[in-house]
Amino acid sequence: LLSAACRLHDIARAADGGNHAKKGAELLEKEGFPAVAEIIGQHHDLAFDPSAEAKLLYLADKMIRETERVSLEERFEASKAKCKTAEALAAWQSRYDAALKAEAEIKSLLGLDEL
Repeated sequence: LLSAACRLHDIARAADGGNHAKKGAELLEKEGFPAVAEIIGQHHDLAFDPSAEAKLLYLADKMIRETERVSLEERFEASKAKCKTAEALAAWQSRYDAALKAEAEIKSLLGLDEL
């Protein structure tokens, strides 16, 4: 399940405008893959009580930029400059907080200091 979601999470990235996570989830739901769709639909914004798979994909999506491994701090500082409104900055902060929380939970679960 997680492997499929990881491979397909950007399936609608080339779509014009809008939220590609949502569009990708809608496509996979329509094609009969609701469990994969649920995970993909959260790779930009985690739901209230996300599954472990959703957290892992969310975090992995933030820790890879194109083909390069980056820290959460590096990834989010680079994207913060794009926030031109208070609403955009609040969404950025919410995503950053969710990524830090997911990272802490996964490190704790695995008994690691660093991922």
